[in-house]
Amino acid sequence: MRKQTLIVLCTALWSGVLMFTSATAADPAIAEAVAAGKAKAGACAACHGPNGQSSQPMWPNLAGQGAAYTVKQLKAFKSKTRDNAQMAPMVATLTEEDMVNLGVYYQTLSPAKSTAKGDISAGEALYRGGDRAKNIPACMSCHGPAGGGMPLAGFPSVGGQHADYSYAQLEAFASGTRDGGVQGMMGQIAKRLDKAAMRSLAQYMAGLR
Repeated sequence: MRKQTLIVLCTALWSGVLMFTSATAADPAIAEAVAAGKAKAGACAACHGPNGQSSQPMWPNLAGQGAAYTVKQLKAFKSKTRDNAQMAPMVATLTEEDMVNLGVYYQTLSPAKSTAKGDISAGEALYRGGDRAKNIPACMSCHGPAGGGMPLAGFPSVGGQHADYSYAQLEAFASGTRDGGVQGMMGQIAKRLDKAAMRSLAQYMAGLR
């Protein structure tokens, strides 16, 4: 990809204007990024699936995830601000161009669908309305009513994600082993959840989208 094209895509990502519509799909820069990302994603398929949908509950689905969020996480893995022994060697040789291409490619894929299991009543209440007594906002205010996230704001998709993975991330946010994002927001929220609430919320989100 030409340097100018990379600059255009990066600018679009960070300014929150990269949306995949019929118009942008025909854009040569987007098409080129998707093709390059698909080629690079071959190395990711063993864990995240050939179509960005992982068959293993401990590894996240990437299909349909916002490109800017994916790029941010890849950069965090490479800089080790998000420490992960499995991801570290996978991102070691990735360039910024590679990361942008992967993010763009995965955003174009159809998101995974799953089914909520067990008692999800507490999770649904938290997701839809939060918990005023514990100063927990409704999850959907950032992640959307259907769990599709808000790509323009950089908030990730959580709907259809593996419950085991979502639960593990909530625990990581609560313990501080994963950065809490903007102003540590996720860390603050997760610390106010007990494990039962985390599990119910993770299961509820799995059934969204």
